[in-house]
Amino acid sequence: MGILWTKLSETFSYFTETGHCKILLLGLDNAGKTTILYKLKLNEVVSSIPTLGFNVETVTPRKGLEFTVWDVGGQERLRTLWSYYFQDTCGLIYVVDSNDRDRYEMAREELFRVIESDGMRDVPVVVLANKQDLPNSPKPDVLAEALSLQKLKDRKWFIQGTCANSGEGLYEGLNEMAKLVKDFKRTRQKIKNKPTFFAFLKSNTIFSGDDVFKFDEVTTNIGQNYNPSTGVFTAPKEGVYQISCVMVSVGRTSVHYWLYRNEERFSYGYVSATAHANSNTQNWILELKKDDRVFIQHRTSQGETVHGSRHSYFSGHLLF
Repeated sequence: MGILWTKLSETFSYFTETGHCKILLLGLDNAGKTTILYKLKLNEVVSSIPTLGFNVETVTPRKGLEFTVWDVGGQERLRTLWSYYFQDTCGLIYVVDSNDRDRYEMAREELFRVIESDGMRDVPVVVLANKQDLPNSPKPDVLAEALSLQKLKDRKWFIQGTCANSGEGLYEGLNEMAKLVKDFKRTRQKIKNKPTFFAFLKSNTIFSGDDVFKFDEVTTNIGQNYNPSTGVFTAPKEGVYQISCVMVSVGRTSVHYWLYRNEERFSYGYVSATAHANSNTQNWILELKKDDRVFIQHRTSQGETVHGSRHSYFSGHLLF
């Protein structure tokens, strides 16, 4: 299989500890994605035409490791379909034709369109500056600037010059990808172990009596411990939690509320009535036992209107 495959085999061992990984291999048409895919799998050059569909390959370089690569065609009519394949992705290999300077801007736009999708949040990126053997190809650092990679503050990234036909640079790029994926999965596992929720009030709501505030537009619910139908967060484990609430009143309306821990009134909040909308922010640090319940409840008999439309929210997360 040659020296390249031997070196890549050593690199793939880094993935073993992380288990199953799905890596996306994306880029514009004719960037060299298919050639790289088959070079990694077969260590031989494969002549290719622009991918007509989704070329899904599963590479199993060693026992216990399944390295899945989605070579998504870069043709214009297929780019809108990329988002369907982002779920559970551990890393993105983005291939750029370094020799095609006229399409640097397009390559940059497509890259940011991909990584700004919800399913690609925090996913590490390795850019392969391909076709470095051609005379008009700049060095990787020049391409990195053209692609605005320095703006990727929310994730780790790396750029590597490659020549898909010879395999030059592929080992270095994949080796860095393996390291980034390992760090990414370790970080994601830590996050999964920390229950977190964030929920807005979807629309203006009148509360009266002892109504529980049901923040019903949930944007984050790691562990699924917040129930929007009841407005209650249930602690999945013992620990110290930060609970926060922002309450916004509609003009000339006050809002009175309690924070409950189980059946105990732990604290209260108040939004005073003004001519315009007013707000109150509360942050609490609570020691909770497993299955303790936390919720916000109205505390006056009269009806009071709370501003929805993503103005009022309830959130919490495990600190330690």
